[in-house]
Amino acid sequence: MGKISVVALIFLLALPGKTFAESELRKKILHADFEINSPELEQQKIALDKTTSDSITIDCTIARQGNCSLKSIIKNSERYIAYGALRSESNASKVPGVMYKNGDHFVYFFSLFMDDFWNQPDQNTLDIIWQFKRFGSGPDMFIGIKNNSLVWRITEHEQITLLKPLVTGKWIDVYFDIKWSEYDDGHANTRIEVEGQYPKDFNFIGRNMRFADSKYGTVQWGLYKPGNLEDFHFDTHFINHDEIYIYKIEK
Repeated sequence: MGKISVVALIFLLALPGKTFAESELRKKILHADFEINSPELEQQKIALDKTTSDSITIDCTIARQGNCSLKSIIKNSERYIAYGALRSESNASKVPGVMYKNGDHFVYFFSLFMDDFWNQPDQNTLDIIWQFKRFGSGPDMFIGIKNNSLVWRITEHEQITLLKPLVTGKWIDVYFDIKWSEYDDGHANTRIEVEGQYPKDFNFIGRNMRFADSKYGTVQWGLYKPGNLEDFHFDTHFINHDEIYIYKIEK
């Protein structure tokens, strides 16, 4: 079991709209801003795992910065089921350098925007909206929504509530500074801010990787509902992601 604490942290990344200072110790792996004039997502090797034509789209009605973001949608329909669950997810598995393994040190930043569905009563299921996932295994860590809260799950054992009640209709900025480890020397620091304000900082020390056959993990994001498929309790449900940055810290 790891150690969890709320701490004051100095993160390597700046807020949206400010300069991302380069460092000899930090290598930028990915920046995805989903702008119309940016390189095609396919050129960035970002995979959109669509179930239907509208399940993952570029949305230019809302953005954390710039004009557009990536919208993931699921509806109360079997057409949105893939691999046995409702999902509309994208992944960066083929982006060079994005895969992590034991001993690697990465910094991640992304922004989330959620619709009002999330704070309706009786939403007791878990919805995963960002995963650090090993191939052929469950996620090493993920960000999810449960009981009107934003939660951070670490391996099979730890769960931290990051925001309660959940904030909808505003951008939520998420920062991670992670030293990946299958042993007790790992750490994972995170900061949550609502549109650049009201920061909350958390620190986890300990094993942050599952025991799995595969040595490598990747990141994927969108909307994944692994729960009950027989009684959805909703019609249409969406989340937007924007300004995804991934850096690797060189040793």
